[in-house]
Amino acid sequence: MIDFVVSVACYNNEKEVIQFAQGLRKQTIADRIKLVVTCNSCSNPEYFSKKLKKEYELSEVYIPKENLGYLNGCLYGFRNQKDSYKWGIISNTDIEFSSEYFFENILVIKDESIWCVGPDIVLAETGYHQNPFCVNRPSILNKKLHDFIFTNYLTYSFYFFLHWCKRKIFKPKHVLLNSGFVYGVHGSCFVLVEECIKALLAEDNKIFMYDEEIFIAELVIKNGKKIYFDSRLNVVHNENQTTSFINQRVKYKWKKQSIEYLKSFRQ
Repeated sequence: MIDFVVSVACYNNEKEVIQFAQGLRKQTIADRIKLVVTCNSCSNPEYFSKKLKKEYELSEVYIPKENLGYLNGCLYGFRNQKDSYKWGIISNTDIEFSSEYFFENILVIKDESIWCVGPDIVLAETGYHQNPFCVNRPSILNKKLHDFIFTNYLTYSFYFFLHWCKRKIFKPKHVLLNSGFVYGVHGSCFVLVEECIKALLAEDNKIFMYDEEIFIAELVIKNGKKIYFDSRLNVVHNENQTTSFINQRVKYKWKKQSIEYLKSFRQ
């Protein structure tokens, strides 16, 4: 019986995916957790698939015809795997589950109004808590300001320059909140009920990279459901900054593409 399907995307980080699988193997209910991997880019997919199978038997590797990005890469895994499940997890592979009971504790959640759960994600380098990503739904004014900044390359570049300066000068602060309902949770680890995954698969989204948090938040609201931040579930994020090697204009293009899609989706 499968309780969880964990879907991740691999982009030339096969070693990290293997380490992630080794972490899954430590879970108390590992025999009820299936791992699916979408190889957006792998040097030797067949060899990688065999190696992963040795480390984590309940795993499958899929190879799309093109790089699908993070969210759609993970959704590709869900679309191709055939098992039914209670919860689906879309996750980065640079995270560690702090407890061997992480998945077992998710099964305690019985509120049918909850479609998405965000764990307490702590950045290993700084100790900063990445969740809740956003407590309250942004106002129309905030949405318009966000869209204006990130769809103009000059304002986009200036924003990230200021953000870089802030990180260098000030130690990031975060008020740790108790568990509760929130607008959105951080994209490095989404815990989603099967119905939410199905709703995501039904949308022809145009998100290659960035703003997955907003897309999922708005989809949950559209379906009359809720997102829950659960401080009992703890994850360490060893942020690998893979995108730091990508040209800034390419990242801007991806960000703008996400915003243009979300403008129509939020209406």
